[in-house]
Amino acid sequence: DNPTLQLADALTVACWVYPRSVVDPNNGQDHCGICWKGSMIGWGSNVYNWRIATATPQGLTWGACGGGVEGWFATGNCFKDGLEKWYHVALVEDGSEGTVYINGEALTDADVTGGDRHRPSAPYDTLPGEPVRIGWAKGRGGDPNFLTFFDGIIDEVAIYNRALSADEIKELMSAPPAAVRAAGKLATTWGGIKRF
Repeated sequence: DNPTLQLADALTVACWVYPRSVVDPNNGQDHCGICWKGSMIGWGSNVYNWRIATATPQGLTWGACGGGVEGWFATGNCFKDGLEKWYHVALVEDGSEGTVYINGEALTDADVTGGDRHRPSAPYDTLPGEPVRIGWAKGRGGDPNFLTFFDGIIDEVAIYNRALSADEIKELMSAPPAAVRAAGKLATTWGGIKRF
């Protein structure tokens, strides 16, 4: 856990996802972590700094913890074009509310299917010592030993220590893939993943 990833005042987390399913193929459970930082994916206060995870066939669950409050919220309409397609997802926590972007477009309160995107307020719980986790989660249902795995591909994860604007999210989504020094490395395969 690097101190630069202890995001207390504001944050943005974005990535490309290619979901094959919204449940773990091994146990049929949701809350498969796409990208998150914490000790558990949910079910308690002060258990994660921020999270993006699966929730329903069309939705995701998002949020940040702070001040003894688990500030989760769920949104529908995330995978409108169906599964097995690429989507750019982003969570922006500005210190007073969470905003979600799917393919560069902000979802509204009408898209929130549970929880409250207007809480908690910063400072967020930073959970020093806990790593950023990509593609899996632990703690579904409050059991720290219960693991769930994302069934799909995750690419171009970006984490910022500030709230990006709507224009910056669109710019990030439209940017070409990050350069990888590929000579003689396994990383050369990553350039072809988005063509999958």
